[in-house]
Amino acid sequence: MRAVRRILLVLLAMLVVAAIGLAALAATTPGGMQQAMRDVRRGVRETLGLPKFWYDVRKVAKASGAAVACPDPAVTLTIVTGGQSNSGNSVEGRTASDPGEQLFVFDAGKCFVAADPMAGASGKRGSLWPDLGRRLHAATGRPVLFINGGIGGFQVADWLDRRSGYWDNLAGRVAAARQLGFEPGWILWHQGETDASTGISPERFERELGQLTRDLLAAAPRAKLYLFQTTLCSSPRNLAGVPPLRAVQQAIADANPRIVAGLNTDTLDGRYRWDGCHFNAAGRDAINAEVARDLLAAG
Repeated sequence: MRAVRRILLVLLAMLVVAAIGLAALAATTPGGMQQAMRDVRRGVRETLGLPKFWYDVRKVAKASGAAVACPDPAVTLTIVTGGQSNSGNSVEGRTASDPGEQLFVFDAGKCFVAADPMAGASGKRGSLWPDLGRRLHAATGRPVLFINGGIGGFQVADWLDRRSGYWDNLAGRVAAARQLGFEPGWILWHQGETDASTGISPERFERELGQLTRDLLAAAPRAKLYLFQTTLCSSPRNLAGVPPLRAVQQAIADANPRIVAGLNTDTLDGRYRWDGCHFNAAGRDAINAEVARDLLAAG
């Protein structure tokens, strides 16, 4: 036991020394100090195998209003959404629907009229999804049911670490919907910004994202996965996006016939984002116009 403690102390000392040098270097760049300290904290946590301060999934948005009768599963387009904040409730401006539009969200084993903030995801703002559902319903005449699970600010690895609760939050909803006959036709996954901010290697990102996509497709065996290409946000490392990580997202899609290489949202600049990272109404419109075309074309 003492030997283990000595090893841990040595590792911590090495990390502290590295932190001092890193902080000194980082102080010369805008936002560098904050990024350096995040790197140090992450290094200590990963080295020692400590749990992360994960978002409490009990705090995800809940459906508003009274439950309504679920649509006929046989004709419903069931869509799973997930990833991080841009897949959740972080879009500027809320949108909603009325019962006649046949847009639903699945929560607590029941169906509700779709409205932001969308149940199952973190955040209190708007989302991409009621607007996308409206476009798909207009084109197909089918009811659209969303099952959501996006959690803001976290990495792919956090979805793989079952201690976070992220996987169980989403997979449990999917399983409950499937028991009622709602087989997902699509999984829409928007994640990569936080990984890009950490300086993760493309090799590690490929391992982790590859595993997550396999898990997602296993949880919804009849679904296709629409994998957005996304890395851009507001940290010093990803202000302009990270092309090597987008290449990983593209390669993972190319290697699996059930995965569609989705829209590259890094092409959407500040005109489409309210804070340099999260989308505004113009961003929502631009994204959903393209995504709706892609989904309809893929069948």
